Amino acid sequence: TEAAELGADACRQTLAVGFRLGLSPEEEARAFREGKRWAERSGDATAAGLLETAYSIVANTTGRIEEGVRHALEGQRLLLQAEDEELRALAPWTGAYPLFCAGQLTRSREFTEALLESTRGHPDWGFALWNLSALPWSTFMLGQIGTFDGNLETAKTQLEHGVELARRYGDTETEGWALSWLGWAADLAGDVESGLGPCQRAVEIAEKIGSPFSRAIAYYRLGVLVAGAGRWTEAVASLEHALAIARECRTFLEAEAALVAALAEACLGAGDVARARALAQESVALGRRINAPLYFFPALRALAHVLLAQEGAAAASAIRDLLSEVDRLIDATGATTLTPLVLLDRAELARLEGDTAARRRLLEEAKALFAGLGAPMRVQQIDALLAA
Repeated sequence: TEAAELGADACRQTLAVGFRLGLSPEEEARAFREGKRWAERSGDATAAGLLETAYSIVANTTGRIEEGVRHALEGQRLLLQAEDEELRALAPWTGAYPLFCAGQLTRSREFTEALLESTRGHPDWGFALWNLSALPWSTFMLGQIGTFDGNLETAKTQLEHGVELARRYGDTETEGWALSWLGWAADLAGDVESGLGPCQRAVEIAEKIGSPFSRAIAYYRLGVLVAGAGRWTEAVASLEHALAIARECRTFLEAEAALVAALAEACLGAGDVARARALAQESVALGRRINAPLYFFPALRALAHVLLAQEGAAAASAIRDLLSEVDRLIDATGATTLTPLVLLDRAELARLEGDTAARRRLLEEAKALFAGLGAPMRVQQIDALLAA
């Protein structure tokens, strides 16, 4: 019995480390297959549940979103039957991020709030299982979700609180992830400078830890912020590095479409339109295959931006089709903070078509939405466009 328990746990830990370091398809399949055999031999439903949750994260971070959700939910079902209070409290954990990647923001929030409530007052819970503290993780995760369906100032505060808790309880890995998402919040709010410091710190943490998963995230977020600052060569280098890490190590591939899209945007800014177009088309193809909506919308917008720059009003029909698909993703996921970005893209198309009235109307609408989201820098930027 003891051997079976140890065998199942060894396979679980292989998968838990594997999503951070990357596993070959053969290693991943073997660890799960062996773990299932050990768990069945032990007759312990908890061991089977832990194995399911570990496998769900590996599936998710290799871009198999539906599979990740399915195994996460099965793991939760089994862990809720555990005798151990901590394991029952942690049961919703691994479902939160796969559901987020699947674009199910409401359910992801429900899982995260349940995790936060069940682990409140127990900052040590999660370390034995995942080497992470569930308390700061769930705190920052609520901020991450809020950057898509809430107020940006509130989401930023939540992310910062997650960073604070991670530092307080010694969870450096969660600190790095939360700092990277602060970079996304800053980019969305149009306040690039405020996000550069957190993203640079995230890179430092990721390099210290040595986890390819953390490194890919950190260099991706830094590259996007650097591109926002107009430092195109530096942005291209950072994003190429992030993409190489993700592909070589088979991790953070749930966001592969967004990674390629960000590189396309950086190449466009650097003046390499041919490469930008090829990358943007690749990112859209990846987005359709992976089906992670929140990481797909940057791909659709990147291709729209390339067409706006390369063909202008001549590509109006194709551009409108791409932006309409973003609108459908927003409707399906509830990611309402993305709506004003699409309005800005439509305003640029109206400018190229010479429709001054439509451009002004779209800019005013985007401005009102950004004001409501708590993004004053975006409001100032739109005021400048309107004045021009």
